[in-house]
Formats: sequence, C-alpha cells, structure tokens
Amino acid sequence: SGIAARVVEAMEREYGSKPKNIHAAIGPNIGKCHFETDEDVPQAMLSALGPEVEAWISLRGSKYFLDLKAINRLILNRAGVEAVEMSDECTLCQQNRFWSHRATGGLRGSQGAIIVCREEPQ
Repeated sequence: SGIAARVVEAMEREYGSKPKNIHAAIGPNIGKCHFETDEDVPQAMLSALGPEVEAWISLRGSKYFLDLKAINRLILNRAGVEAVEMSDECTLCQQNRFWSHRATGGLRGSQGAIIVCREEPQ
C-alpha cells in the first residue's frame, strides 16, 4: 500500500520535513526466510513497484518468499529518504524475543517504536 511513502509525504506536509533529512529504521519483522505467500502478493508488488522488486522475490516450490524489509527500503528511497537502517532479525525465527503474527496463528501482540521529530537549526 506504500504506507512508508505516505508517511514521508505526511511528514513533508505536516512538519515541513525534507525526505533527504529523514532517518528511517525498519525494525524486526518476518524475514525473507519465512514470509511465504501465493502468487498474488508478488504480482501486486510487481504491479505497484515495477520489475525492480524481482530481486527480492524468490520462488521455492509452489510458494513465493519476499524480502519485505528490502521492498520497504526501496519505497522509502523512492520517496527521497536516503538514510534507512534495517534490522536483520526475523520475528518468526526469534519468537523468544519478538511477537510474531504467523507464529501465534494470528493472535495479536505488540511491538513498539519511537519516532522523534526535531527541528534542524537554520
């Protein structure tokens, strides 16, 4: 849905942020090792983002595996955000440390993040 790009646009509109000054972080989430889907999800990604995302989609047997972190970094980069840090941790691999939607069969849990907005000196 391009939520990351919409957040950048909202920060520009609401706070006057410049995308080149935004530092983004992509935290732990399901990794490319476990984000398994049918063909509809990769097709939606290709339709929305173009052939560049093919690098982060792989077919194993009849299932597709996607690197959501890399795809979100692409979306942020396209929105003008250059500084993007990514966690390499998978929530499904590390259920003892992180809540995982897939590991719990859809039971809800929560994780937190902190966003800091600060005014740059002029």
